[in-house]
Amino acid sequence: INGGVVSMTPEIYEPGTGWRSLFGATSRDAFGPDFHRFWYPRSWVGPDGRVFGLSTETMWRLDPAGNGSLTVLGKFKTGADPTTRPNVGPTSTAVMFAAGRILQVGGNGYHDGYDSPSSLRASIIDINGATPVVSDTTSMTYPRQWANATVLPDGRVFVNGGTRYANNGGADAVYEGELWNPATGTWQITPRAAQIRVYHSTATLLPNGTVLTAGSGAGGPVD
Repeated sequence: INGGVVSMTPEIYEPGTGWRSLFGATSRDAFGPDFHRFWYPRSWVGPDGRVFGLSTETMWRLDPAGNGSLTVLGKFKTGADPTTRPNVGPTSTAVMFAAGRILQVGGNGYHDGYDSPSSLRASIIDINGATPVVSDTTSMTYPRQWANATVLPDGRVFVNGGTRYANNGGADAVYEGELWNPATGTWQITPRAAQIRVYHSTATLLPNGTVLTAGSGAGGPVD
């Protein structure tokens, strides 16, 4: 945000040439202020070379050629809701665990401090075809907002941290991690963490196959 204005025009960097704006891909649906779609957008290069994105609850595909173009592909799910608790919003977390297949988990909020119970739901978005196919997989044991997801070398996904409600890093913090197995669609609880990991935390796969977790803005700061 610059002076309260959200930038809705993506850019592309080309080595040796520099930056250029994709004015043909300017989109309020993908990058606008509504429901914080500009905040922490999820985007991945698809098998066809175009960029697939998920902004809160809106799915889109971007072609970076020329002036750029963006096509809205529809809704992933409904907006945040305290009753149904869909796994949407920038408070969720997502990773591409296999070519063209994305795991989207947790969330049900639009920003830090958004007053909502967290989601424990998990979905697979398959972007290998002409249109994305969304299917739910087994839900996590713990509802989480502001969790981290990391793809492991064996293809499983490690989800750690997060809060059961809003950005409440105290009693609502989740210390147990969970491992998702794409072969079975099931979750396994991992040992309890020693430190709180919620908003502004990070998780990084290291060369030896372990995961480094660090930081946290809520219930902290944690250094």
